[in-house]
Amino acid sequence: MRKLNISAIRKENIRALKRYERLGKRIFLNALKEQAKSFDPNIMKKAYIEFYQNAFVDAATREFNRIRIMNRKDFIPDGFFLQTWRAWIGSYVVTNLGGMIRDVNENTSAKIKIVLGEAAELGLNPFQTAQYLTDIIGDAKRALGIARTEGTRANSIGKERSSQDWANETGTELFKLWVHGGSREPRLDHIAMGQNRPIRKDESFSLGGGMRYPGDPAGGGNQTVNCSCTVVYMSQEYVDRYYG
Repeated sequence: MRKLNISAIRKENIRALKRYERLGKRIFLNALKEQAKSFDPNIMKKAYIEFYQNAFVDAATREFNRIRIMNRKDFIPDGFFLQTWRAWIGSYVVTNLGGMIRDVNENTSAKIKIVLGEAAELGLNPFQTAQYLTDIIGDAKRALGIARTEGTRANSIGKERSSQDWANETGTELFKLWVHGGSREPRLDHIAMGQNRPIRKDESFSLGGGMRYPGDPAGGGNQTVNCSCTVVYMSQEYVDRYYG
């Protein structure tokens, strides 16, 4: 059992988050533009579900196979797992991320009211007003900001879910380690967290009042916005060997 290459894990995580950023920017930008034409809170909810069903399943599959290879097991996620994960994350988004989706929608609604007021002051006709709304509300920078934060969260949730499935199928007790993302403007407490000993899978990291993983809403915006950290799971045997 080789020791984890944290540098390699960090690089692989950065590549994954970049993919999620590109995917999320497209999905959330389209949603914002649609809301500019006819504001409907369900548009953003559907965007969140679409994004998570892609990013979450990708992250879950990657972590599941990483644990499998690390433990030299043949058990791999099949079509049943993939379908189960897609269905589960759709329900999870609606149940657990509804508050965040509502905040995004309220922010968009407030922006629309401001833009409509500006359009009236400028004397824009209906066609010009519609274009003005699309230009202002369909903000690529805002879409990218949403994608970055939700990418880290989807990545972490996917890893947590697949590691739990692994534990259930194999009877293995798992631990987890916080891995700092290596950003240019790092949070010092996130760096420090990555230098600690692994904790049991069901425990919380001592950040933001207790976070299960990077991006955990329990940490609040100051701990989650633009965070690029990740988490990796490992067996009791690994912890005993390298942290005993």
